[in-house]
Amino acid sequence: MATACADLPDGTVLDGEIIALDENGQPSFNALRNRRFHTKGIQFYAFDLLTYEGRSLLRLPLEQRRKWLAIALERATNPVELPETLERPDALVRGAQQAGLEGIVAKRCHSRYEPAKRRGKG
Repeated sequence: MATACADLPDGTVLDGEIIALDENGQPSFNALRNRRFHTKGIQFYAFDLLTYEGRSLLRLPLEQRRKWLAIALERATNPVELPETLERPDALVRGAQQAGLEGIVAKRCHSRYEPAKRRGKG
């Protein structure tokens, strides 16, 4: 992961999730825990940009931070991915439930970043 982000500008801080995919392409905590044996399936999904070139973006809404994130990630390499934005995630939630997945990570497009705060369902 570190080498994939090596070309990002100094003072750039990403927020995201490291996942490991099993041999069937499904997210697997066990594969992540044993990542030294599953290096091919490791991905970092960057879904937010907190600072860029030393400038805080925390007061901007997520949709604006993601525009900056896309620009920043032009310098990153695999295995860093920018997940797509979904307008209506209902089908995704149902699909995750049907597939027996542990969960999904989501943020509201107009939300501001609030360090150390988590929101519940809804």
